[in-house]
Amino acid sequence: GKFDEAEAIAKTMQPLRDIAFKWLRSRWVNEKLIPITYMKAWSELLGMAGGPVRTPLINITDQERATLKAEIEKTGLLARVAAAATVYWDSTRSPRVPPLPPASVINQLPLSCHCHFIEDIPTCPLYNTSVNCPT
Repeated sequence: GKFDEAEAIAKTMQPLRDIAFKWLRSRWVNEKLIPITYMKAWSELLGMAGGPVRTPLINITDQERATLKAEIEKTGLLARVAAAATVYWDSTRSPRVPPLPPASVINQLPLSCHCHFIEDIPTCPLYNTSVNCPT
């Protein structure tokens, strides 16, 4: 083990864990609500659309969706997913939701790596078919 390196990487994920607790876990712990609507919204933001929830559940509001998206964007997760998905984009698929690359590719993108943000895609090593981040 590289425990110090692993701990440093794990710490970069704390903001995402905090958001997951706020939107998903705390709904169950504090309100005794199963957060299906929030899980579906979160998944859709990551490109895994599952459609609307079934009754008696109701979809989250546009304001909640915008807030959730903004909070997740601050972590860099959506940019990482978008950068990874551009490599695997298939123009024959629906433009609404791009397919996600395999988890093996996404998992190689460190959260702390800034070269994987959307504005840097042309210089991103993943965009050039390499996942070995130089930063």
